[in-house]
Amino acid sequence: IQSSAALTSLTTTTSEKTLTHEQAKQLALKQIKDRRNNKNATIKFGLKKLDRLLGGIFTGHYVIVGMTGSGKTALAIDVAISAAIQGHSVLMFSAEMNSVELIYREIQKTIGISVTNMRTGEVTDSQLERIENYVTSPNFYVNDIGRIDIDELVSTATLHHRKHGLELLIVDYLQLLTTTKFPNNENSQIKYISNQLKALSKSLNIPILTLAQYNKTVDPGDKPNSNDIYGSGSIKHDAD
Repeated sequence: IQSSAALTSLTTTTSEKTLTHEQAKQLALKQIKDRRNNKNATIKFGLKKLDRLLGGIFTGHYVIVGMTGSGKTALAIDVAISAAIQGHSVLMFSAEMNSVELIYREIQKTIGISVTNMRTGEVTDSQLERIENYVTSPNFYVNDIGRIDIDELVSTATLHHRKHGLELLIVDYLQLLTTTKFPNNENSQIKYISNQLKALSKSLNIPILTLAQYNKTVDPGDKPNSNDIYGSGSIKHDAD
């Protein structure tokens, strides 16, 4: 057990700077005061039960896991739109849905016109006017390039952070990210990708919300658990 004097001299190392234990305490105190004085400083999921349980979205790596077609993307979009409406800068990498589809979802969530009707053009004159007058959130950015190398994602997100003050990054979804490292070893690739996302959250001091798939071998009738996540060992280790 270390004395309080020794603890004060502890240092916390990040990729950008080294803080003494006292400096880290002052930084924590500042965050507490900022959040006390400005309730909007905390990003909310926009889902009452989750916000009550977790208090909001804080710096770290969050993983949402589900079977194919279970609504992971829809949930992530809802969180992204909610955060953007709160005034937070959000970047979403989407391999599942293009930018137009995401706009459809945003319009449906905010002004109540169904995605199906927009896709088919079955909208009334008044609905069309509402869509024309609807101003999308300037804080919500989408990269729908599809499969992307994790190192390219890190570079893109870091540059975006410098330009726009990124506050929330969403990745849809983890198993569609690629890397040229560890060829022919998928488990090592998943581990590397998961590690890079964790490191990115720490270096940019932002929350990252990553979607992930359960293994296809999970029986639809069984209740899956964390061991059924593809690449579960490293994903569980790096998730907050």
